[in-house]
Amino acid sequence: MRWLVCLLLLIGLATAASTDIYLLIFPSAVVIVAVMLGLLNMAAETFSLPALSAYVKTELSELVAGVVLALIVYAFVIGSDQLTTILVGKSATDLAITHFHSIIDIYFQTYYGMVRIATQLKAMVSFNTQQVWPAMYISWGYTIGPYGGISPMLTSLTMAIQGIANNILMYESLLLLLSFSKAVVMPVVLPIGLALRLIPFTRQAGMAVIALSISVLVIFPWSIVFVDQVHKVVPYPSPTTGQGGDAVGGIIATMGVHFPAIDVLKVLCQNNEVRAFLELNELGNVILFCIPICTLSCIGPQFGVCFPACFESCFNIIVFVVYPLVSAGAQIIYNTLGTYLIKVQYSQAGVIFNAMYRFMADVNNMVMIGYVDAIIIGLFTVVGARSVSAALGGEWYMLRFQRLV
Repeated sequence: MRWLVCLLLLIGLATAASTDIYLLIFPSAVVIVAVMLGLLNMAAETFSLPALSAYVKTELSELVAGVVLALIVYAFVIGSDQLTTILVGKSATDLAITHFHSIIDIYFQTYYGMVRIATQLKAMVSFNTQQVWPAMYISWGYTIGPYGGISPMLTSLTMAIQGIANNILMYESLLLLLSFSKAVVMPVVLPIGLALRLIPFTRQAGMAVIALSISVLVIFPWSIVFVDQVHKVVPYPSPTTGQGGDAVGGIIATMGVHFPAIDVLKVLCQNNEVRAFLELNELGNVILFCIPICTLSCIGPQFGVCFPACFESCFNIIVFVVYPLVSAGAQIIYNTLGTYLIKVQYSQAGVIFNAMYRFMADVNNMVMIGYVDAIIIGLFTVVGARSVSAALGGEWYMLRFQRLV
């Protein structure tokens, strides 16, 4: 359980508010171990203990090796960042962070565009172009179905949007890990790992921590810089293709789709008097017409007998004859105007598919390249960490860390 306690200690220290004090951990550990070895050497010479003297000599060589290792590690990590800064003006970590920010922005633009395109296609599918003539218990109808066959595209868009959202979550997680490693690993975790390397019973754990630090500080950002080159040869989807730079106005504009002239339909859709009459249900019409008509018709001594009979007759006429005919007539007028004003071919599914095909192919490539990024970055980082750990002698603890992760 020592490796688990060690890892929990590292996590707790990594969340501390200030990291400056942790830079003194390694020098303090060197001084403490040197003093302890000096005391043990004095005891070995005083009590003539050759075994203890040999142990002190071995640990002294390990102390020197630990100091040299610390110098090499710091020179490698700092030198790698300095070299990258000299060549391109930024460290590898800063380059990786910039790359992730640009990729996330592209994914968000594609995500918003796909949502708007899906909403537009849904509205097209939902538009009613079916003409029906009801006649009591039977009816006749036909439909031109200009947007038939678009529904499967909505399923493909939904799956693609889910893939884009998963990639955004993955990139945001990697960006958070990269920012965390930049702020914590170099000033906190690496000094602790070097200090653990000096203590005999935590030496292997220290080697594993050093290997993790090198992997996170050097191999991890450089693997991201490597996959950045892959993104430069992969075409990104462009939901803003077309006039106006708008996602819907771009892709949808290339489909050749024409919606009804809404100015002509305003009489049915926005006129308050027509809407109030159509929205008035059967009971509303009964109250509006039957009560005044029967009241005026039955004025006199026979009102108590006349009004119920009149109201029943009026109720049956309104509910079963007048209102169904008015509703059917309004529907026929609306559908006839809508169908006439569309002015399109019988099916636009092929036109829309041709317009969406190239865009969806680029979206598919975009989703797949995200998964490839995760595989390459994870492979390079894990293999690098295990290789460095094996070279330093902390392979057993590295396997424990890997199993925990």
